[in-house]
Amino acid sequence: MSLFDDIQSSVLEDGNSLAPVLLKLRLLASRLECDPLAQWVRDELEGYKSSAVPPYRVVDVAYRGDFSGPFESGYRNIAIPTALINQIAGDHWTRHEFTGSITEVGQLARSAQSDGELQLQCSNLMLHLHGKILPDLSCIGVVGVVSRTQMASILDVVRSRILDLTIAMEKAEPNIRKASVTLEGNQSTRTNMDQVVQQVFHTENVTNNTFLFERDLEKIVADRIAASGGTDRQKAGLSALVKGTGVQEIVKQVVQKAPDLVKFLGSLPS
Repeated sequence: MSLFDDIQSSVLEDGNSLAPVLLKLRLLASRLECDPLAQWVRDELEGYKSSAVPPYRVVDVAYRGDFSGPFESGYRNIAIPTALINQIAGDHWTRHEFTGSITEVGQLARSAQSDGELQLQCSNLMLHLHGKILPDLSCIGVVGVVSRTQMASILDVVRSRILDLTIAMEKAEPNIRKASVTLEGNQSTRTNMDQVVQQVFHTENVTNNTFLFERDLEKIVADRIAASGGTDRQKAGLSALVKGTGVQEIVKQVVQKAPDLVKFLGSLPS
């Protein structure tokens, strides 16, 4: 079995650890001298230490806190609403860039608990929350929690990306299965592989950016409607009208041509 066949076979086997598959992909990238692929594989194996974190590694974080008051009063391990965290401390606390290696992701995904805990530095968050969640109580502890499902989703995206890459490679270079012998050092093949990697990565980024654009646009529109002076019935009618006008399709068409539109709309006064 060739290296290429081994990679495809391994990534299709459910339950396989991704680290060995990525090591094989790293070897293939080296033989093809495909630097973009080699960099992505290195980031996934070793963690995103200097590279930008891709959108699929941004996870939602929920928080639980301990609160203490006089005469041993207080609450332990209670959920803190995400909306309050965003309002008080900023949404960068609830949207966490997970930079750990693919092995760390797998360990959290396989956690026996229903939730895997991210050990975030929460001391600054405690200062933000002091006296603002429960006014008569002091915040004495906060822990950030990310669902095991989100960790599993990262693994699924990486597995899917490897498969997409190998399929695209095979279409662009039918002899890719012989990479260990005849394609090594071939300038034409290296160029083809660079283009394939860029195409697959770009397609995924456009998809993620479109999703983020749509979500942000929906929030902006919802905020504008909520801040308007109309009645609740009028606001509900406006919301229904927005949903029925095909706004999402329009967004999908312009997202690549107007990347600063969300920022512009967000800067407009309510």
